[in-house]
Amino acid sequence: MRAPLPFILGAAALAGCGPTDVTYSYFAITVDVDPRIEPEEVRPMIDTCPVVVETPRGEVGGDLHCVRNRIGDRYKFEFSTTLTSGSFKFTVLMKDRNLKVLARGESPQLGLVPGQTVPGSLTVSMAPGVGPDAGARAGAGDR
Repeated sequence: MRAPLPFILGAAALAGCGPTDVTYSYFAITVDVDPRIEPEEVRPMIDTCPVVVETPRGEVGGDLHCVRNRIGDRYKFEFSTTLTSGSFKFTVLMKDRNLKVLARGESPQLGLVPGQTVPGSLTVSMAPGVGPDAGARAGAGDR
């Protein structure tokens, strides 16, 4: 299977706009999909993969651009910011076409290093109440 292309979330650098002394900082996030997410049962139902980034100034959204029936095992994306301090948390959700969360993963809080790239990773695992043993996990507090 061909790996999905990486994408970039965050502030766009526009030539000739704004101050010239702006410093960008980056996060390079690797998203691993738990192999226990059934390739024959659950993965074909995944339709959208939103990303939520908790920043010191609030939440920012994005998307992994996952493709239905072609969910990979690993995704990578970058997030850029002009903030100079603070911590960031990344959450990836995998939802079906009715926007029910089938799988989710969260990074730990990652501290920003001005002008540098901070690596991070998270693993997306099946949400409670999803899959063949859903009855055993039902009601386990899905957000």
